[in-house]
Amino acid sequence: MAEDYSTFSTENKGIFRIGAVDCDDHPNICKKENVESFPTFKIYPPFPAPVFDLEASDNFDSKIAKMAAGRFITNRAIEITHSNHKAFVNEDIATPKVILFTNSKKGTPFVFKALSSHFEKTLQFGLVRDSEEGLTKQYKVKSFPALFVIKDGKPIKYSEKEFSYSKIFEFVNVYSQIFIDPTSKDNNSAPKQSSAAKPWLITNVPQMTSDSANDVCLKKDGVLCIILVAKDAESLDKNHVD
Repeated sequence: MAEDYSTFSTENKGIFRIGAVDCDDHPNICKKENVESFPTFKIYPPFPAPVFDLEASDNFDSKIAKMAAGRFITNRAIEITHSNHKAFVNEDIATPKVILFTNSKKGTPFVFKALSSHFEKTLQFGLVRDSEEGLTKQYKVKSFPALFVIKDGKPIKYSEKEFSYSKIFEFVNVYSQIFIDPTSKDNNSAPKQSSAAKPWLITNVPQMTSDSANDVCLKKDGVLCIILVAKDAESLDKNHVD
């Protein structure tokens, strides 16, 4: 179990803060944390979420631990398509962009999610699916995953074969606005949100949701807003939209 835990610690260094306590040497800590059986694994989420235990087990399951702790990491990556790629790359040109090309059909790869959260104040992150053939050709992507940093409008490709958190961290940190420690989040400046994160700004007939409502209608003074209510997007044909 200790070997599995040590491996988990090495593989996730920088993503989580990982520690261990010997209750024979530090009984006061274990008493304070209500540890009554061994091994006990506790997750300490960001405040105000409460501390909680992983399910009791004689073994350490790294997948369960990663899922339990990983859900408290906020995904800052934007889904990039042909329609919002130009806005993502060209807006806020002083902020470097990080683009990951993936053959994953849904979701954001965990390492990329963690990086997007850590560098939220200095870099912007975008995710391109392999179905975006025009963009994969534009960047000359032959295999997946592939990662680029866009600095001053020019793409720089990540050339390492290993797509680990620490390796990619070293690569993107070079192009960050400042050099930062993997365990620190003291930088208070932040890039402005790209309109690429707001697909309704580049859609002729945008969907009105709780996120888009202010931009689409509610805070547009002096205009008439016409809303079509439908059961779902799939029930609309081209004539409705026209």
